[in-house]
Amino acid sequence: MMPTDKCTTIAVGRAASMDGSCLNTHTADCAEFDWRINKVPARDWPEGSMRTGEYPRQVREDRGFTWSEENLENVSHTCNDNKNSFFDTTDIGRKGFGINENQRLNWKQIKDTKRDILGYIPQVPHTFALIEGLYGIMNEHQVAVGESTCAAKIFNGPKGFLGSTALLEVSELSQIALERARTRTAREAITVMGQLAERHGYYSAEWDLQRAGLDMVLGEAGEALTVTDPLEAWVFHILPDDTGTSAVWVSSRGIMNE
Repeated sequence: MMPTDKCTTIAVGRAASMDGSCLNTHTADCAEFDWRINKVPARDWPEGSMRTGEYPRQVREDRGFTWSEENLENVSHTCNDNKNSFFDTTDIGRKGFGINENQRLNWKQIKDTKRDILGYIPQVPHTFALIEGLYGIMNEHQVAVGESTCAAKIFNGPKGFLGSTALLEVSELSQIALERARTRTAREAITVMGQLAERHGYYSAEWDLQRAGLDMVLGEAGEALTVTDPLEAWVFHILPDDTGTSAVWVSSRGIMNE
């Protein structure tokens, strides 16, 4: 049996709400990530620009000040459970990091050997502003995402894991969807995620069999996202495919939208 302290996501269609609004919310019941909230500004990109699939993601210079190295705390931290601290040098590249030392000092010591770029995808001419945390939250056009990891029969790791070529996982996908939903709708956000995952490969929230065990890996192999705009609420499911190079996904519009 999987523990019950896992993420929960709720979407409400406009026909089911008191004022005709679509609602979307979730809990991120995870102890292994950075809890800060970041605002990414809208931006125009030169022709030929590429977007990185950066790994790890919580220290990066391309999404505003919040995730920058400069914004790491220059203080010491102690934690009995290294998995619940901000930097974990045994788990670099996962959702959260954690160390029991000075964050800035520790990052400087590990970034040259542990930081990696999984790959690149073509950038679009314009990306929308959004609010994000571990996942994309909402963009300037009120397209919003809620997330809950779920079980699947197939799991996959990032590029280089047992022949995987996958560049994208759910955090990155949700952010890209809010950046690129050209029609400013939940439908377009879902299409963006599905097509990019098929083309560039999708990997699971957990893949380390030695660290987590098979039950946990399969228990976190898939994802369920609730995706809403002011008019519609959708559910999007995704998991890796059996080749390690693509993805399997499906979406459904909520019945309480009309």
